[in-house]
Amino acid sequence: MVEESHASAIGEIAHFQLLEKIGDGSHGDVYHAFNIQTQKETCVKVSKNNIDSTIWSFNQEIVVGKSVEHHDNIVKMIDYGEGLLTLTDQQISRKVIWIETPFCNGGDLFDKVLESKAGLDEDEVRTLFR
Repeated sequence: MVEESHASAIGEIAHFQLLEKIGDGSHGDVYHAFNIQTQKETCVKVSKNNIDSTIWSFNQEIVVGKSVEHHDNIVKMIDYGEGLLTLTDQQISRKVIWIETPFCNGGDLFDKVLESKAGLDEDEVRTLFR
């Protein structure tokens, strides 16, 4: 298989090229990524640090992700692991926990609600994010 390379990558971890940071939270950052092994776009969440609460949070997310085979309201976990995160704008790499999920390019639900003048009912939300 030919491995595709993205010149615009902002970093890498394991077998992923990180293309763009698309979200962040108290325990992790979320990246739109490219899986070099599958040659597909994906999403990778990486831990921000190695403090106990972050490790616990990621481990809980992994336990839940492994236990849910299919659920209409939960994004499927594809893979997970540990590795060295290297970002192009930083001089050092750091060990992180990562979780891979499908890349859903439909946008953020909160943004869609703000765009709607009358609000969104459950059927509209379901249509947007399937």
